[in-house]
Amino acid sequence: MMNGRAQEQVPATQAVTPEVGVAGLLNEAAKTRGSYTEIERDRASASLMKLLMLPRPKAKTLCDAAQEAHAAHVTLAGFADAAASLPGDEREQLVRQVWALLDDEEGEASPEREVLSAIGSAFDLSREQILSLRPSG
Repeated sequence: MMNGRAQEQVPATQAVTPEVGVAGLLNEAAKTRGSYTEIERDRASASLMKLLMLPRPKAKTLCDAAQEAHAAHVTLAGFADAAASLPGDEREQLVRQVWALLDDEEGEASPEREVLSAIGSAFDLSREQILSLRPSG
């Protein structure tokens, strides 16, 4: 997946599948308060199950793979670039799932904006388009 991004990202992002990219974005959204306990992992995994219609073991495996990719220096932009190959309706669903994870965390923290900004850049969505996908209620 050569995409012309920063040279140092190329080796790490080559191994990131779209599914791992989605898991990475959901992981990052679930841990915007700085922790990634079993609770946050389960929230990310549940969102992944719902989004990609996966069984729990497969979703957990993808979340683990995303954590390994993150440890290998895959950035938010790398995860978002990988997820950008999803069909348009799945990308919109992903944005909604990210919002759902972030809204559970209360407020507009800086990491929240970073996750949404990475998605917006990779998916070519404006701030207004991202805000329009925020679930109400």
